This record gives sequence, C-alpha cells and structure tokens, in this order.
Amino acid sequence: MEELRRLGLTEYEAKVYTVVLRLKTAKGGQIAKASKVPHGKAYEALNSLAEKGLLTILPVEPKLFKAVEPKTGINTLIERKTAGLKEAEKAILEFAKKIMAPPKEEAVEKLEMYSGVEKQYELGKRLMDNTKRQILIISRGEKVPYSILHVGKELTKRGVDYRLIVYEFDGNREWIRKFEESGIKVRHFKTGEFTLVVRDKEEVLLVIRNPKNPEDRIVLLFRDTAIANAMASYFETVWKNAAIVKV
Repeated sequence: MEELRRLGLTEYEAKVYTVVLRLKTAKGGQIAKASKVPHGKAYEALNSLAEKGLLTILPVEPKLFKAVEPKTGINTLIERKTAGLKEAEKAILEFAKKIMAPPKEEAVEKLEMYSGVEKQYELGKRLMDNTKRQILIISRGEKVPYSILHVGKELTKRGVDYRLIVYEFDGNREWIRKFEESGIKVRHFKTGEFTLVVRDKEEVLLVIRNPKNPEDRIVLLFRDTAIANAMASYFETVWKNAAIVKV
C-alpha cells in the first residue's frame, strides 16, 4: 500500500487497485465491497486508475474493470510522471531565465514587487476580482480572509475554472473543507514554500515564504502572458500528479 501511495495513488485508489489485481476483472460494486471503499468513492478511484493506465474499462453493461498487466501499467504511470516532471522543470527553468535576465524598461513595467502577507492577500483578491475564465492556485491551504473565500464562491457560481493545489494537508483540513464547500476543485501535492496564482493566463502572483517566519514573504506580480502561460503549464503538470483530497 505504502509503495502505491509513493507512486501518487490516493488511499482509496491503492485499496481499489489491489482488489482489481486480485479479482482481475470485476464489476464496480464487487470492487467497492471487497475494498471496503464507499461505493461513489470506489467509482471515482476506478475512473482515476483508468486515466493513469493501471486498468481498463470494458465497454459492456454493467461496466467491468480489468487490471492492466502490472509491469505495463506501473511503467506507464512512472513514464507519465517522469514526463510531467520534465515539463515542469522546463517551465520553471524558462521562468527563472526570465526573472534573471537583465531588466529592460518594458520588463520592469510588467513586474511589481512587494513584501508581507497583507500585500499578498490584497493582490490575490485583485486578481480574483478581475478573473473572467480561469484562476489556478498553488498554496499551503492556510486560513485566508473571508473576503477571498466569498469571491471564490462567486467565481465558481459564474462557471470560472477555479482550481487549488494545497501542499500542506493535515493541519489545514478545516480550510480545505471550506474551499471545497465554495465549489473550488482541490487537490494535494507536496511542493515548496511558495504560493502561485495564475489569472486567465495573463497575470501571475508569486509569493516566496520565509519558512522561519510565516509573515515574512516576497510578493511578485507579473503582467506577462509568456510567464503566465509557462506557470499555467506548470500548474497543469502538478494537477495531473496531485491526489484528490478527502476531508
């Protein structure tokens, strides 16, 4: 089980996968019962495992789920993860190159630099207020002002693609639950001590947190579509490898 979790499978996915391996081919209800996973969650896990290439769904009624030969399935999963990490590496290196390049007058106009948690939330809310289609966020999942939570709820009501990846899970369950109740799609993936917000692939808010002093943080706001697209690509890569949270 632990090894499967290290490959990125959630607890439910690992339980369901081991049952499918044992039964080889079975109905969803049989798998849910044998794995002791709630019926709805079992189907979510089965569909996710199919997307990851670990099993196939046979086109019959009722649906049958069949395990892919383990060596093939696991190798496929590892190859996808490796490819995703390489894409993320490329995006980050391109991002770093842009930051470290000698400043030009045009580039300076596209960058604002601040410090402090209050400025982070002020700019974060400003980005959310201006969101039209999509907002992608990577953060600790910590407590946020209710004004930001309220805006998030309004965005999801309007059909905005609002997704959040949290990298600290156990200590933030209460707020993660609030995010999900607001209609925000939430996943978990262990990243570094930073916050990333990408608005409509037009603006990027990047916050670097001092791990020794949570209130001490550098806040960078980029108005550059190239950087925004690179960071959106990085987010999508992490999202594919992130686990669905269960609070």
